[in-house]
Amino acid sequence: QVNPNETKLSLNQEKGIDIQITAAEQGDAHAQYVLGVMYYEGNGVAQDYKEALKWCRKAAEQGVAYAQMYLGNRYYNDGQGVTHSYKEAAKWYRKAAEQGYPPAQYRLGNLYYSGQGVAQDYNEAVKWWDKAADQGHLEGLLFWEFVKERVNSGQEDTKEKQGGAVEF
Repeated sequence: QVNPNETKLSLNQEKGIDIQITAAEQGDAHAQYVLGVMYYEGNGVAQDYKEALKWCRKAAEQGVAYAQMYLGNRYYNDGQGVTHSYKEAAKWYRKAAEQGYPPAQYRLGNLYYSGQGVAQDYNEAVKWWDKAADQGHLEGLLFWEFVKERVNSGQEDTKEKQGGAVEF
């Protein structure tokens, strides 16, 4: 026998979703982001990538760093609901990174290191990884150390690619 509580949302969940939608429609940036994630995951609403992007973009355009990061991830990773674009990913990561959001600083550093969506620039990569690491972002610290070790061991030819050495 099927338990109806396992297949339907509880009354409290339905009220919570209604409140979330109302807040998002009234311009609450955090509610817009959460609603976007709900649509992306199909959590309490039908999964809809276009709706997910619509709501997350509204939050991102209001300056919500984690929503900007979310958009960057969509453009970078899978393009679900958008056309895959490293350039657009870099744009959104930069917006979040400039607000001091460590995961975006780390991702932007990766783009500079690989030259995806931006001109390859090891100094910029290290700058952004360093900013992320300064805030305790472990991956930023690890990549910063990785590149520093490669440069110091001569595995990265930064003078030829950058016109100068990476500054540590």
